[in-house]
Amino acid sequence: RGRVVKYVGKIVDVSEEYELLEQSSTDALTRAYNRSYLQGRLREYCASKQPDVSYACLLADVDYFKSVNDQFGHLVGDNLLTAFVDTARTLFRTSDIVARLGGDEFVVALPDVPAAVLRKRLEEARHRLRTQSDSERSPFSMSVSVGVASARPGDDAASLVARADAAMYEDKRAGKEAR
Repeated sequence: RGRVVKYVGKIVDVSEEYELLEQSSTDALTRAYNRSYLQGRLREYCASKQPDVSYACLLADVDYFKSVNDQFGHLVGDNLLTAFVDTARTLFRTSDIVARLGGDEFVVALPDVPAAVLRKRLEEARHRLRTQSDSERSPFSMSVSVGVASARPGDDAASLVARADAAMYEDKRAGKEAR
């Protein structure tokens, strides 16, 4: 007769499954995305690349990280890596992927970003990291070497990251020559 006589429902707590999914896609120390998650997303970006949409890959390496670990201990090194990720998250959009490749290397994948905006964010990141380590009376000054690659037609994830890696090593060499 159009009236509800009985209603049956089921409530399921999926928080445990969500936690497992998060653990499988993030780095345990920094809570940045991990290499596996990054590679999957970059493959998706490359496969669905539209001609009018640009995206870029930024690869960053914390300078002299081994020396920091050796001189000040792994806890200080861990805090430095976590600080880098926290700073990157404040500088980039929530749609950008901040991922830890391993050690002291990080990638930020940026879909649909103009090169000028990317360069501005890059310089802001360098400045903030230096200022942050100076203001916390750190025994060292944090700096990063960064390489940027914008996607080209026909790029796959590996070639995009490889070009960003090559640009990062050029930046690292230029920084050491300037010191």
